Amino acid sequence: MLSGHRASLPTNYPLSFLCLYCLFAMAPWLGLKTVNCTREGIEEVDKIRSYITGLKDAADCKLYTPRVHDYENCPITTLSCFVKEFKVLVFDLELHKTNLTKPLDRRLNILNQKQWQKDREGCPQCEVYEEKTAEAFLKDLQSILQYIHYNG
Repeated sequence: MLSGHRASLPTNYPLSFLCLYCLFAMAPWLGLKTVNCTREGIEEVDKIRSYITGLKDAADCKLYTPRVHDYENCPITTLSCFVKEFKVLVFDLELHKTNLTKPLDRRLNILNQKQWQKDREGCPQCEVYEEKTAEAFLKDLQSILQYIHYNG
């Protein structure tokens, strides 16, 4: 039987709620969303790679393509280059007519805005990187997203 006492919240409930709120508020700065963002981004690149395989114009599309070692030295400029070149890819292959690229575009912009690392001196402009096919560009983008996913 019930003793007639009402259940009450612990006296530290407001403090617990505040701590939980702060944890969620700090999540982007702590990098907690980066892992999900990159894992899902990797899957989205797979979908786009599969889609463009059947496009005849994909072989003609050339994009400046940084590599993982470029990201290790110059993460900000490398991601910025991928964001710019991804927009070129979407335009050149008319991918904006599909719903395929919007989630990845959003994720790349989120990653590009995070300033958790700094570039070393002497980072090259995007136009310095080798021009590669759309397929190779997406493969290297996927490699960088995997690197971010596993190495932070």
